[in-house]
Formats: sequence, C-alpha cells, structure tokens
Amino acid sequence: MNKEIKFGAVASMVLIWIFGLQSCASMDPPAPSARGIYESVIVSKDMVTIENLLRWPLEGQAGVVKAGVELRRTFPDFRPLPPADLQRDGPMQLADGYILSFVWIGVPSGSLNIGLESEPCFSPERAAEISRAVLSPVFQDAHGVNRGRNYDAKGNGVRINFTTTPEAYRCVTSINVHSIRRTER
Repeated sequence: MNKEIKFGAVASMVLIWIFGLQSCASMDPPAPSARGIYESVIVSKDMVTIENLLRWPLEGQAGVVKAGVELRRTFPDFRPLPPADLQRDGPMQLADGYILSFVWIGVPSGSLNIGLESEPCFSPERAAEISRAVLSPVFQDAHGVNRGRNYDAKGNGVRINFTTTPEAYRCVTSINVHSIRRTER
C-alpha cells in the first residue's frame, strides 16, 4: 500500500511537471492589443523602451548619455555625420514593441532626436505622464499649418520636447532631447 501511495504521488508530480512545461513552451510573446501596444510586456529599467527614452534624459546629462549609449548598443549600425554626430534610419523595434523611424545623436551637443512610427501608436497622454510634460498652447507653425501638438518637460538641466501627429494628436511622432542653456532656465 505504501508503494501505491508513493507511486501515485510521483505520478502526480510528473503530470504537474509535464503540464507546467507545456504551458511554458506554448507561451508566445504577447500580441499587441487593439491600440497597438504591448501592455503585458515586462521590461527592465535598463532596456531601450520609449518609457526609458523619456525617463533617462530627465535624470540629467548622464541620463542623456545613457540613452545615446543604449541606442548605439542596441542598434549598432549608426553612420557618422560631420563633425561628430551619428544617425541611423529605421525601422528599429524597441524592447516594448514600439518602432523608431530614425535616431540622430548629437555627440558634441549631447542632444537626441528620435522619430517614432505611428503604428504601434504611443499616446501623448502616456508620454506626458511619464515625463511630466506639459502641453504647449501653440499648435501651428508661423504659416498657420498644424504640425501637431508639442509637449515640454524639464529636469536636471535637460529639456525634452515631443510632438504628435497633426490634427488627430493621437500618437507621439518625435522625441527631442537637448541640454538647457542658462538663458532657458
């Protein structure tokens, strides 16, 4: 009888182990939701994601450098632009599923210009929440053309500006990072 109980316990453990392996093996990366974002993807605070590209620069100049270094490490095929800047055209898919259309790194100036594809769409509300950016009241350029909404955030000597798609203002289309000059403070 003791052997029967032991055999039943071992058989149960084997079945649990097999079903556990099956569920692990069948786990695909999460599919994008209807809004086009990977809501259930858990990413590290050190991975190149849109959220981190909005957070790191606001830590100060070291955060701007970190963003540039991580972009170059993740997407190594940057081409040099005179005198010392770097550029890479996309598409470049980030760890969170968003896609960059281009990245320009201003090496001597410590600036970043990042283009973001509209699909999947990263909402300006989420970007403003992450960066604590405020909406600029200006929606048109000098010629009265709607270029989308602009948001600004400042922190630790760095300014982040991001723009949205025109008219619908649904998606972030660019992120620009610059050091704050003394006259801007």
